[in-house]
Amino acid sequence: LRLSGFSRDGLIEVGSHAANARGVGAPILDAFTVALRVLAANAALCTDGHRLYLRTDAVPLHFAEEGLSADVISQANKKSMGEDDPAFVVVLVFFLTVAAVAYGLAFQATGAAFLHIVLHFVIGHFLVFGVLISSVSWFVANNYMRAQSFHGVEQKMEWMYAFDIHCNSFFPLFLVLYVLHYFMLPILTQPNLAAAMLSNLLYAAALCYYLYIMSLGYSVLPFLERTEVILYPSGVVVLLALVLSCLHVNLTNVSYHYVGM
Repeated sequence: LRLSGFSRDGLIEVGSHAANARGVGAPILDAFTVALRVLAANAALCTDGHRLYLRTDAVPLHFAEEGLSADVISQANKKSMGEDDPAFVVVLVFFLTVAAVAYGLAFQATGAAFLHIVLHFVIGHFLVFGVLISSVSWFVANNYMRAQSFHGVEQKMEWMYAFDIHCNSFFPLFLVLYVLHYFMLPILTQPNLAAAMLSNLLYAAALCYYLYIMSLGYSVLPFLERTEVILYPSGVVVLLALVLSCLHVNLTNVSYHYVGM
């Protein structure tokens, strides 16, 4: 299967630019290196959130047993299970912007193409995808996954909590598909089966781990049940990656051709 817009020489040339982009934009890659160090130093952001959830997962039931109102319980849920902290979102947006600039340099993007890449990474991949996934998850969780209440208090998950889970889940996906992936471009853009298999494996691993972190975020809510269904799409992701690899379809080439690189 031949990808339109990509040639054998072109793919190898792109890989070469990714490997030698430091000579083109040293300041950008220096910033990217700093970003990697900061992300590594703050890798506990995601796990801290889960420790918070685990530490406070009994609060709503305790309040219900004490006969407190649904409004009080909602505020407790908001305070203990939904951080509503925009700082992590700002950090992710910043690093996505840095990654977009680094990819733009590697693929020799100019002018509007640079802006196009940044908008795809930040607006499309993170915000639009996040809002869509959060909205669907929020709706499904509140309508089909809530356990029957034995305390007469109806508990619902807030939409912001669903978006917080998306942000936590997006963090490891960012490390794999935007950071590790960037440094592997000289290998992943080769026009052979091995490159396609490795590229598709990276995409599958990142998406499956995204779903795993998401399932953890929902499973700690005491009023939700059957949260393991969130992991079911992982099987489809792995199967799709295998099928695409057999067809010699490289998701790296497909995705960046779509973005315009």
